[in-house]
Amino acid sequence: MENKFKKVIVYFVISCVMFFSFGNSSFAYAADINAADSQIETTPLVSTEWLAEHAEDKNLVILEVRSGETSIKFQDEHIPNSVFASSIYFQTNYPDKTNIPYDLPSYEEFESLVSKLGISNDSKVVIVYPGLIPKDIMCATRTYWTFDYFGMSNISILDGGFGKWKREGRPLSNQIKVPDLGNFRVSTVKSEDLANLLDVILAVNTKDHVLLDARMSSDYVGSTKQSFIPEAGHISGSINYFAPLFLNPDLTFKTPKQITYEMALLGITKDKSIITYCNSGQFATTAWFGLKKIAGMQNVSSYDGSASEWVNKLNLPLVKD
Repeated sequence: MENKFKKVIVYFVISCVMFFSFGNSSFAYAADINAADSQIETTPLVSTEWLAEHAEDKNLVILEVRSGETSIKFQDEHIPNSVFASSIYFQTNYPDKTNIPYDLPSYEEFESLVSKLGISNDSKVVIVYPGLIPKDIMCATRTYWTFDYFGMSNISILDGGFGKWKREGRPLSNQIKVPDLGNFRVSTVKSEDLANLLDVILAVNTKDHVLLDARMSSDYVGSTKQSFIPEAGHISGSINYFAPLFLNPDLTFKTPKQITYEMALLGITKDKSIITYCNSGQFATTAWFGLKKIAGMQNVSSYDGSASEWVNKLNLPLVKD
C-alpha cells in the first residue's frame, strides 16, 4: 500500500509539472532549438520557426509520417514539399514471428525504403508527426530511432508536429511530391540503440539497470492488455512512465530539465543503464528519445520485441500489481 501511495504522489507531481511549468521553460527550450540554425544533424528537435526558415534548404527532406485517418488526410493538406510515409513503412512482420509485430527491417530493406523517399546519406531529414493527439508521437520517434539505429545522424523531429504548424497558420499544400530516387547506404549500425531479449533477462531486478515500461498504467498493472499478448502485466522490476508524459499539453516535448527532474522522482538517473519497452516497440522509442536525445542519458536502449516477444517467444512471465 505504501509503494502504491508513493506512485500516486509521483504521478500527481509529474502532472502538476506538466501543466504548470511548461510555459516559460518550454519557450526557452524552443529558443535553443531556433538558435541551432546550422546544426540540424546534432539537434533532435527543430521548431516550426526553424523549418519555415529552412524549408528550401538543399538536401532537406521533410518526411511526414502518418497512420490511420491522418494518412488519408495527407493528400488534402500537408507541409509544402513534404514526402509521405506510413507509420509502419520502416517496420517488418517476419513470417516466423507472427505474434511479434513491427520488427526492424534488414539493412538492405532499409536502404531501399529510404532511397525511394528521396533520401541519401547527405540528406537532412525532418520527421513530422500528425501532432493531433498524444499517441501520434510514436510515429515520429519510431522512425527517428530506426534511422538512428542504421547510422543516420542528420535527423530531427519537428517539435509539435503538423498540428502545431497548422495552428500557427503556416503554409499548407495539397500537391503530392514524387521524390527523386535517393541513394542511402548503411555505413554503420548503432547496436547500442537496440536491446534484445537476453539484455532484458540479464537486466531484470539488477541494481544498475532500469526497465522503463512506457505503456499506459492499465497495461502495466494488468487490468488491460493487447490482443497479441496472451498474458497481462509487466516485466518484473520495471517502472511505469506512460510515453506521452514526455510531452507538454501542446504536444511539444518537455525540456531536458523537466524530464530529468521527473525521472529522478522515479529513481531513474543518468548513472543507470536504461531499457525501455512497451507492447510492440512503438512507445518504447518515445521513452528512448526523451531520455537519450533530450535529457542526455547516454546508456539508454529500446527493446524492440517488447512485451510481445517477452511473452510469446519463451513464454516468460509478466507480473501484476
